[in-house]
Amino acid sequence: MATRRLKITGFARFFVVMLFLVPLAYIGASYYNGQDGIQNIKNLFGIDTNKPCTEHVETLDNQSVQNTPTIITDRSSSNDSRRIDQLEKRMNALENENAQLRNQVSQQDLELKDLRRQLRTN
Repeated sequence: MATRRLKITGFARFFVVMLFLVPLAYIGASYYNGQDGIQNIKNLFGIDTNKPCTEHVETLDNQSVQNTPTIITDRSSSNDSRRIDQLEKRMNALENENAQLRNQVSQQDLELKDLRRQLRTN
């Protein structure tokens, strides 16, 4: 009996490769971003539903809190005001450093112009 070879088109090869490559890329990107890629896929398809629903809701709440801007409440207002103060101090320090660097650049430009003028006269 003669066996017949299975021929496959270029698109079919591409499709088969993508069938395996896309999930692996998603899992890799999820781990790179600090998430559990396999658990994300399980949650997406509803696999591993033996966990209580409250854990799933808490996980979703924690993820949504990380992705949304914080709303200032009475408990977090002291933390937020402390963080704002730290950021303002850092901003002021960076502005001072920026001003010093600008002064340095302008002084060096003047020195460079003087040196060029001296080279032309010699």
